[in-house]
Amino acid sequence: MASVASEPWPSTGVAAAGWTGRSYYYYGSLTESGFNTKVSHSLLNHSMPLAADVKILADVWPNYKVSHLGHIIPLEAFDWRYMTIRINDPYNEADYYSYGGQTFGHMTYSQKVIWSGVVNHFRKAVVSAP
Repeated sequence: MASVASEPWPSTGVAAAGWTGRSYYYYGSLTESGFNTKVSHSLLNHSMPLAADVKILADVWPNYKVSHLGHIIPLEAFDWRYMTIRINDPYNEADYYSYGGQTFGHMTYSQKVIWSGVVNHFRKAVVSAP
């Protein structure tokens, strides 16, 4: 059994089971294909949401008015027919910036937007079902 990850993060397969009672694994240095596989596998096969490390670029992400170097978002649904992913964003940019966007709660973005956030973040990682 693998141990809980600590910095520096390994690239794949480190187990973590917190208060959820279910095993989650850290997967870093993902390709777009690997990201799509993790999203599909975790949500469809295990009915478990994922968490993604993302870098938000305001000119790419709808609703965001400010770029953010790092943000962790839960991914909770996908629809490959339309290539969309629904997140449940815990952060409302407008609460921190008078000119910020309304980003809180359930939002649906194209897969390309979410992937851009993952690939532009230095970890290129998700935490998902094994």
